[in-house]
Amino acid sequence: IELFADAHIRSVDMPKSKIDLDVEKPEHTVESFTVEVGKTPLSQLFNILEKNPVWQFKAKDIVAVAHRIVHGGEQTKSQRLTPQLIEDIESLSALAPLHNPASIAGINAAMAQVDKNIPHFAVFDTAFHHNLPAKASTYGIPANLAEKFLIKRYGFHGIAHQSLWKIYENLRKQKNDKDRKVITLQLGNGCSMAAISEGRSLDTTMGFTPGEGLLMGTRAGDLDTGVVGFLCKHTGESVDQINRMLNSESGLLGVSGVASDMKTLSSHMDQPRVQLAVDLFCYRIIKYIGSYAAVLGGVDALIFSGGIGENSPYIRKEIAKKMSWIGLKIDEELNERVSNLQPAEVHKISVADSSFEVYVIGSNENAFIAQEVVNMFEAEA
Repeated sequence: IELFADAHIRSVDMPKSKIDLDVEKPEHTVESFTVEVGKTPLSQLFNILEKNPVWQFKAKDIVAVAHRIVHGGEQTKSQRLTPQLIEDIESLSALAPLHNPASIAGINAAMAQVDKNIPHFAVFDTAFHHNLPAKASTYGIPANLAEKFLIKRYGFHGIAHQSLWKIYENLRKQKNDKDRKVITLQLGNGCSMAAISEGRSLDTTMGFTPGEGLLMGTRAGDLDTGVVGFLCKHTGESVDQINRMLNSESGLLGVSGVASDMKTLSSHMDQPRVQLAVDLFCYRIIKYIGSYAAVLGGVDALIFSGGIGENSPYIRKEIAKKMSWIGLKIDEELNERVSNLQPAEVHKISVADSSFEVYVIGSNENAFIAQEVVNMFEAEA
């Protein structure tokens, strides 16, 4: 599978949304456009692509549309979208309020734009974690409630974690290695980690919703369950309002009071609250590395990816420094040079005598999603 173009639509609900277009072939071109009044972002994107004869793009040549779905509930694998499946995805919006409603909007927009006979497929971020061991997926609440409301650890970022494993697996096949134990770190605005043994997710930091686990851009991560009730009682706000605060106003933004992105925070490290936010971010990751090393019974590789994982040498260095007691060693000069990776680009930053390998790998989720669709086409043939 070869990438033709990558497009990002920003401020999609605003009057003047933007399209950032990166076309790979036949020659690399990067352009930005403002969506014209009266046009949808997708319709304008298609018009832009079709008007340039060099790109040779025709909407009629599209054979399938893939949709990344953050919360798939009980779905265990990628599958063709049906009206019932769309309804099921929408019903899970309360569990992924920042993501599933946007996915439904994207599905509706794509279905309105392309030929009605073109199949649409859903690729679920939860699917990779669907067979977590019961001891990792079960919460300590009454079993009747867990069963009635399907409350368990679903895990998220599965597309990212599985694609990182596959890239790593291909590296190790060349050396005929077996029984590999890997901890993957997908660090961006949303952050999660996974403990993976031979391609199976044994544990992951996100849980029933994407709000559990690591400190994130605007999400609190791990939190005492009593905090929600306490805040409802003492602030007079509803559970929904508190949940909104925990998802949209907390994390790096809430602790620092400055910003949700690491790039901005890195230029304000002289402020105590910013330093605390970054320290807390690293501390939570370090705790989980130790925990997952125990779960796996050892570690063969640690893999950084995502916006922060790929582009913040400082964060990688701080984490490595705190894990030096276990023999982890990185090449600090090489680490400083690694950033702005291309999809699937791989850099090994650990030194030869490190107790386990450390990699930085460019996120390659789109290619993984595309391959899933190809696999489904082949399975249906």
